[in-house]
Amino acid sequence: MTVADVIKSALRVLGVVSEEQPPSPEQEATGLEAMNGVLAGWATRGVATVSYSAVSDIIDRGAEFTRALKFALAAEMALEYGQVVSTDLARMQQESWIQLYASVEPAPEMKIDNALKTRPRHFDPYTRRGY
Repeated sequence: MTVADVIKSALRVLGVVSEEQPPSPEQEATGLEAMNGVLAGWATRGVATVSYSAVSDIIDRGAEFTRALKFALAAEMALEYGQVVSTDLARMQQESWIQLYASVEPAPEMKIDNALKTRPRHFDPYTRRGY
């Protein structure tokens, strides 16, 4: 799938273009800029991403990544095209983000410091000592 495919799909979600109608070069440029903004935001949340420089670039990160990118991009571009982010779009964006994040970020292993295991059972707030 190419960057242009994801942009077209996001614009279709918004109702800006139809299945048969390709996005204009201006819409593709806007989509590319918005996509790189979304990906930069994801990078700050711990998802390894790249930026794309052309609409012909290939996105080969898997189905979860592409789906999450489509809905995030649609939400990002909604105001640009005078659209309101519907509750369905917001839900799809959130669900696809959760699936993406779960697929790329393993749950952290809980580690308990040994000092916490040996702490006193009772604490005297006046003397600030445990017994």
